[in-house]
Amino acid sequence: MMTLVGRDRELRQIEDGDAVLVVGDPGIGKTALLDEAARRAAEAGLTVLRCAGVEFESEIGFAALNQLLLGAGPESEPALAVCLGLDTGSPPSIPEIAEALLSVLGKAGPGLLVVDDAPGLDRMSAEVIATAAGRLPGAGFRLLGAQRAVPPGPIPFGRRLAVGALDDESSARLLDQRRPGLSYGARRRVLAEARGNPLALTLLPARGSTSSWTPLASRLVTRLRREIAELPAATQESLLRAALGGDPEPAGARFRHPLTRVAVIESSTAAARQRAHAALAERYREDPVRRARHLAEATVDPDEAVAAEIEHAGRLLLARGDVAGGVELVSRAAELSGAGPARADRLMYAAYVGLELGGRLGEAARAVREIGATGSLRAAVTAARLVYDEGGSVLGVHRMLAEALTANPGAPARDVEDALHTLMPVCWSAARTDLWATVGEHRPQNSSTVDVCLAVLQNPLATAAAAMPALDALIDEAAGPQLAVRLGMAAAYVDRVPRARAALERVAEDGRRGGAVAAALHALVSLAGEDWLTGAWDRVEGTAAEIMELSGRYGYGRYLATGGFTRALVAAGRGEPVRWTAPRDSGIGRILGHHLEGLSALARGDYQRAYTELAEIMAPGTLPRTSPHVMWVLLDVAEAAARSGHRAEARAHAEALAGTDVASISPRLALHVAAAAAVAGDADLLFEQALATPSAARYRFDIARVQLLYGERLRRNRQAVRARQQLAAAAETFEELGARPWAARAEAELQATGRRRQSSATTNIRLTGQETEIARLAATGLTNKEIAARLLLSPRTVGSHLHGAFRKLGISTRAALRDALP
Repeated sequence: MMTLVGRDRELRQIEDGDAVLVVGDPGIGKTALLDEAARRAAEAGLTVLRCAGVEFESEIGFAALNQLLLGAGPESEPALAVCLGLDTGSPPSIPEIAEALLSVLGKAGPGLLVVDDAPGLDRMSAEVIATAAGRLPGAGFRLLGAQRAVPPGPIPFGRRLAVGALDDESSARLLDQRRPGLSYGARRRVLAEARGNPLALTLLPARGSTSSWTPLASRLVTRLRREIAELPAATQESLLRAALGGDPEPAGARFRHPLTRVAVIESSTAAARQRAHAALAERYREDPVRRARHLAEATVDPDEAVAAEIEHAGRLLLARGDVAGGVELVSRAAELSGAGPARADRLMYAAYVGLELGGRLGEAARAVREIGATGSLRAAVTAARLVYDEGGSVLGVHRMLAEALTANPGAPARDVEDALHTLMPVCWSAARTDLWATVGEHRPQNSSTVDVCLAVLQNPLATAAAAMPALDALIDEAAGPQLAVRLGMAAAYVDRVPRARAALERVAEDGRRGGAVAAALHALVSLAGEDWLTGAWDRVEGTAAEIMELSGRYGYGRYLATGGFTRALVAAGRGEPVRWTAPRDSGIGRILGHHLEGLSALARGDYQRAYTELAEIMAPGTLPRTSPHVMWVLLDVAEAAARSGHRAEARAHAEALAGTDVASISPRLALHVAAAAAVAGDADLLFEQALATPSAARYRFDIARVQLLYGERLRRNRQAVRARQQLAAAAETFEELGARPWAARAEAELQATGRRRQSSATTNIRLTGQETEIARLAATGLTNKEIAARLLLSPRTVGSHLHGAFRKLGISTRAALRDALP
């Protein structure tokens, strides 16, 4: 066994830390350090589990997790068994898999978890390890990783250990140990050229010119290729299969460095690589995804049987939530289909999924140009989705889909369902009742997802309540990003986002890391809407900025306006100038514009203007079917009607709502229905009943508005003591939200009762945990970009939180932070 030379200090630092990341240049000895640390841990009686990033396996979901748990009994945990392909079942979430991993480690520990070449891990495994990382010490495990000196990956490490070149003495010792017998001149040349790089000391030639501008890594690969070429053919074939991610290395050996793997692959011919992939495909007959990966590389000419296998594997990956991997395999299946309908169908399916979930507008546009938008329903759906996402005419998209559905009565059920899930957002955007008829005409007999979305989005005041049990069941079982996204819009209007939040946040995080980008946009829109309703307004601003940044970067013009609207909602609530432009050819744009204008008018006390604007969305006494957005303005309409003197209209509004089942849908909607009755009636008891609505307190802005309305009623009825209680509570909430006009109204009413409330801004500053952390870092002089890198956030999110802290602290510059922080 070779002795590790010159790394005693690094080994001590590794052994002293719970989560250490070793970083350094290629060949510097990172893997050797990990090997030695693992050897010492094993000698001490600890369990050592390890995995390494493998280039070819980086696109195979959970490949590294499979390496890590080999022999550790992952089959004992259902979540691990499903994601590793050891059992069947609903795909588990990342947090569920992480919990299962911790459970397995808890049984196997104490020990050391080693992750070599961390950035090369497949994305799904990296997310699981990252989620579990902070709790590894509780399971009795230390975490040790290695990577080249690049920006940090998703796995959090407590400390980075930079490994540099060996000093002169250690370099000489290592060279003498590995390459004894070199002449003085050769020894001197190698020491000079290697510059303390252990791999270079071992591999650089001892003869020949040492003057070259070729990078060290390239020289090492060249040297390795020469040595590989001298090996027997059978050994080269075995090494190649190992390098491509399949067979164990020969004689129990292991590649010491990624350059070795690269050199093996670069030394091979294209024919040899195809043979190796074919052999590996046979080896993995029981693993359809891994087999498909190798078949895709081994096959050159069109082959329908191979294409079908690869497409099947791609759909498996999509069902598991691996959008990028699934689209890649389905696209490869299309390439191997040859000419004809099968190729066109697969190409268009990959393009559609890439559009709906993956952020791949460019690839979809190329597919549409190649195949054309006419003919099959699949082609029309993909072309229509492209036009819609880019911000094109919604009426044109509706016409395209309606004609394609009529022209293809025998289309596959999958294509019909995709068409309808594209058509429903189009109908929502157009906000015209007549367009929904096409969805009803082509609605499948047994699609619960279509049924639920239709019930909520087409006519929620009449049909949403009955669909809630089915929606709740679908949300609870939602596995992949596609279902989470398709349910997200419906969930937002009937307050089911908290139930779907975990799935939506997984989708959003995946998109941030470059996975399902388009799905992330949908998820972020739903999350931002819920945060608006529950008063997390500072977070809304950060999410809106992220929506707009992602939309612009990937070309999703449709969502630029949506992101702007969510940000404008916060501005309207806070009495700030509202800057928002409705998208062209969009009925929903007009409705959203009326909402913003109505809310702004309510904030500044212009109740007649508010009534005029909001009546365009929902005329009091009617139950409009134009848009599900009515579910967001029920309280606004009631307040505007009552405060503008339209008492009869306020009563008509309350009576119309009372005749529906809307109150049964959620606490927020129950609060709105009860508050509408209260402002239209004369009994204090109605306000008491509204404020007592179970679980409605989480909708802070709405509760505070009802308290304000009740306090105003009480004061006018000369019940000052009771009025003060409601008005003070409302003012406190408005102040915390930054809703300054509303807070001023509440304060004015409170003063009219003969009592002035002491502002909490001077006695109890309430920064969120994130605001506090960011503000303290900013006070040390760090820039937004530096803070974002440290906290693994986007600079826009940091800026949004810092803006919220400035507002709450009553300051306008970073220089004032140090003194203003409590």
